[in-house]
Amino acid sequence: MASGKNKSIILLLTFISAIVFMVGCYSLATWMYEQAFNVSSHRNVGIIFISFFFLVIATPILLFTLFTPLRINLTIVALAMLYHFYEWFSVHPLRICLMAVCFITSYLYVVIIKNIFFPQAPSSFRHLKAGTFNKGYGDCFMVKRVPKRFFIVALAVD
Repeated sequence: MASGKNKSIILLLTFISAIVFMVGCYSLATWMYEQAFNVSSHRNVGIIFISFFFLVIATPILLFTLFTPLRINLTIVALAMLYHFYEWFSVHPLRICLMAVCFITSYLYVVIIKNIFFPQAPSSFRHLKAGTFNKGYGDCFMVKRVPKRFFIVALAVD
């Protein structure tokens, strides 16, 4: 169980190691594929979508995963994978599958590490009392109670 400064360090190291694992896994698998087969087309031209996916889509999702409940981040990952396959699968199906496997394994790594070090992570905002801060896992949410079972979740800036 981590708290305070240790919590921030563990979250930062988890995020950085997940990014290194994701990109390293993709680079290693691509290198092994190029060693086994003679790749003659699209070696370096027109593959900017790989960098786009890893930098603009996968990295923020992995960071978001560290601070949100499983139900929310699993939905975001599913939507990202849907977009990923819809947009680029028809052009480079093997690369897209490889990128998806690398991203999902790093996502699972983040979820497992988060559950090991922070087992009390909330699954929803319903357990919070109106007008209080969440002192347990996510110190950044404030909940306001409004009529008829609705909650307004606002980012609290210290």
